[in-house]
Amino acid sequence: LLNIAHFNRVNLYKNSVWFVIGIFYVLLIAQSISGEMWVLLGVLLVPLLIYVALKKPFIFPFGLYGLLLPFDSILSVQGSASGETLTKLLAILTILVLTLKGIFERKLRRPDKAVIIWTLFIIYGALSYIWAISPAATLSRLPTAVGLFGLYLVSSSYKISKDEYNELKWCIFIGGVVAALYTINLYSKNDFFARTDRITLTFMDRVTGPNQFAFSLIIPLSISVLLVLEQRRMMMKILLWICMGLIVFSIFVSGSRGGMLGIGILFIIYLLSIKQRISFGTVLVVIGIILMSLVSNLFIERWQLALTTGGAGRTTIWLAGLEAVKKYWLLGAGLNNFPAAYDSVVGNIPYFAGYGRAPHNIYLSILTELGIVGFSLFIIIIIKHYKSIGTFVARHDNNRVMLKAAFWGILVSSFFLGTFWRKSFWLLWMMILMQKNSVNLDAKEVFGEYVEIK
Repeated sequence: LLNIAHFNRVNLYKNSVWFVIGIFYVLLIAQSISGEMWVLLGVLLVPLLIYVALKKPFIFPFGLYGLLLPFDSILSVQGSASGETLTKLLAILTILVLTLKGIFERKLRRPDKAVIIWTLFIIYGALSYIWAISPAATLSRLPTAVGLFGLYLVSSSYKISKDEYNELKWCIFIGGVVAALYTINLYSKNDFFARTDRITLTFMDRVTGPNQFAFSLIIPLSISVLLVLEQRRMMMKILLWICMGLIVFSIFVSGSRGGMLGIGILFIIYLLSIKQRISFGTVLVVIGIILMSLVSNLFIERWQLALTTGGAGRTTIWLAGLEAVKKYWLLGAGLNNFPAAYDSVVGNIPYFAGYGRAPHNIYLSILTELGIVGFSLFIIIIIKHYKSIGTFVARHDNNRVMLKAAFWGILVSSFFLGTFWRKSFWLLWMMILMQKNSVNLDAKEVFGEYVEIK
């Protein structure tokens, strides 16, 4: 008893000391921010960030990377409307941290077969420099391609635990909610109920394209539905329903038709896959009616415009793209060369939509730029990842549905948006293989060895 009492006193003393140090640390940070003492702030934060990166890499840096993805276009570290973004720096740091931890803690595994196909795709895209219409355009895309693939390679080869995967999901979800609140705050100004203009994330002279903003919220939305279904406490469930409604509403006010179709497919997949179909569907209809009543003017105008303009000229661009496919169907026009291929055939179509247009469709883009070879590799990539979703054991069924819903939501949206080189697009493939690795690591705890679930 004396030993227990002594042990408790020692623990109380240690906890008190750490509490005082923590309070002092927070006060110093607050003082450095208020006094704009940025050097001192850096000195205070760097040791903390290094510690968190080593202990909780799926909170920082990878979690923060996922949290900030909706804000990607406005997070220029150069203080201008373009340039390097904070998420790019976080991606580089994530690659470094996960690689070092993977090597020294033996947490790296053999790359999945899907990773090998992606490798072939990137290599083929780089080789297209040889026959590209504009080799300079291909060369300008390679740093982005290599960076995104590098993050995908490291994260999908890391032995992630279920808890770490959950931490990452919460970070992505919180980022989506914060972005939605920020956007709704912009929308609420002036005449809230009669607005017909599109709202997106803006900061000073930096603007996120409304279509890309809506696209970046598909994965956070799918995670929010998962959290609603898994939550048992009523107050927390109501709060999560509200958060889900905020994300949906922010997609509506962005006016992105591709985003709206994406979330429609997402909810259909959930309704077809979950057991609580009736209760979930009922609440979903009620939320939908409320949100539609708030944005009816914008919603109706956007879809009427789609009928009269062919989706803001998309159908005209697609016709030209199909003409380009006939010309470059085998090897392709070269990575990042759709605008050049489009210009070479634009005179062959009855309607003119301008020069140098983007495809607004990743499937048409890949088929035009990389031909049947690159397109076939991409289809194999899609199939491989979808099969990975289907391999999860029963106790991971909710995560399987979450990923399947996000998978189809993103692929449908990509019919109308140029999403291929967006970080949110690549995050989906990372999350699928990280979840597979999480299941494999779970199997190790059961069977005593790392079991590869095919």
